[in-house]
Amino acid sequence: MPFDQSSGLYTSPLGSIPLPDKPATIYDFLFDVAASPHKGYQRPDPTGRTWILDAHSSKSYTYEQAKERADDIARALHFERGLREGDSLVVFSPNDIDYGPALWGTFRQGGVVSCANPAYNADEFAHQLKMGEAAQNENSPNEARREPSTLTRTCPA
Repeated sequence: MPFDQSSGLYTSPLGSIPLPDKPATIYDFLFDVAASPHKGYQRPDPTGRTWILDAHSSKSYTYEQAKERADDIARALHFERGLREGDSLVVFSPNDIDYGPALWGTFRQGGVVSCANPAYNADEFAHQLKMGEAAQNENSPNEARREPSTLTRTCPA
């Protein structure tokens, strides 16, 4: 990779790529083909191909199902829990097939995610909540789907 001594920057021998006209969220990057800076970009995955596998069951999501799940979680966080742009969501959960969609749904709403290690003890988790000033706490994406009361509102410290 060439280094420009005068600017102190490394540059690509392949040249520059166009930057997006507007900022793109992670959700946009994954699911909004229109957010791509490349004209005529098409998602390379064929429709219906498995995109996420659950390591602990036979459950899987295609790209379309993962997007739909992220959209469902985004709507639930907004309409049922009042998540607004700039709010934080702490995800305190082991790895799960809905972990990604929970993050992407939060990003779609303009939220910020703080992932908490499920092995944290109560003091460590309390510290993360205090430091992150979390507006929402999600115990587990699967638990939240089965029992909405597991999403609890917390007050910023």
